[in-house]
Formats: sequence, C-alpha cells, structure tokens
Amino acid sequence: MTPKIFPVKTEKTFKLANSGIYTFATMQMMEKSDIIKALKEVYGVDAVECTSLVRKGKQKRNLLTRKAYSTPQYKKVYVRLAKGQSLDLFK
Repeated sequence: MTPKIFPVKTEKTFKLANSGIYTFATMQMMEKSDIIKALKEVYGVDAVECTSLVRKGKQKRNLLTRKAYSTPQYKKVYVRLAKGQSLDLFK
C-alpha cells in the first residue's frame, strides 16, 4: 500500500517553498517518522525537520437545501528538506 501524502498548493505554501519549507496533507494516523519515510519513498527526498498539525473540520451549511455538513479533518505537515534538495511540485 502506498502512503497517502499529498502536496498542498496555495499562495502561502508557494511562498514557503521558496524558503525551503514544503507543505503536505496526510492521513491523521501517520506519525512524523512515517511521514519522513513516505517522503523518501514517494518523492525521493530526505526530510531534515517535520512539523505537523491537525486541521479541524468546519461546520458548513448548504445555501439551497439549508442542510448542515462538515468538511473533513486532515493532518497538515510542514517539511524542511536536506540541503541541495528541492521539489518541482511547488514551482
């Protein structure tokens, strides 16, 4: 089974990528050591530093049907790569 780790592409993450910090979304059950292994396996890069946080889901309401629903939770990860390495995903 391949690990599920996806790049997050927003204006803020592109600014962070210019300074060498890349942003990814993962499953909540993944630990930092699992995330570093997944980056090595999927993208072939070495992570030096890894910071993670859980982004809570929000309650929203559909304007047409007025029914409530919630957006999913996910883990957001900020990763600093080893010197000389970069990802072309954020260019």
